[in-house]
Amino acid sequence: FGAPPANAVSVLPVLPTWTTVVIGNIPIRYNLEEMVTELRDLKLVFDYVYLQAGKKKQTNRGYCFVNFSSHQHALEAWGVLLSHTWRRHRPNQYTICGSTGSNVPQPWQQQQQQQQT
Repeated sequence: FGAPPANAVSVLPVLPTWTTVVIGNIPIRYNLEEMVTELRDLKLVFDYVYLQAGKKKQTNRGYCFVNFSSHQHALEAWGVLLSHTWRRHRPNQYTICGSTGSNVPQPWQQQQQQQQT
């Protein structure tokens, strides 16, 4: 656990302003409550989770956006999530989480901006 290795900067362009981590390879049966519980179990400090609903009921699209209160918290989460194995819905399979940082305004940020205008 902790921040990514020092050489991770050469692999991922890290801007000192991003606070959002895109998490992939999520089993499609995860719901928002389970996602939040799993992130809290990892002791991550976050303030928003956006899990896109799937086309079928009670599924997701396999990815979510998690916003953190600071760039440092986002980096620490990225380091943790790079090797994280999902605990629910695939007890006999090991699915490694994929994650990357994002500087792009996310859908919930756009909705908040529209509501403020």
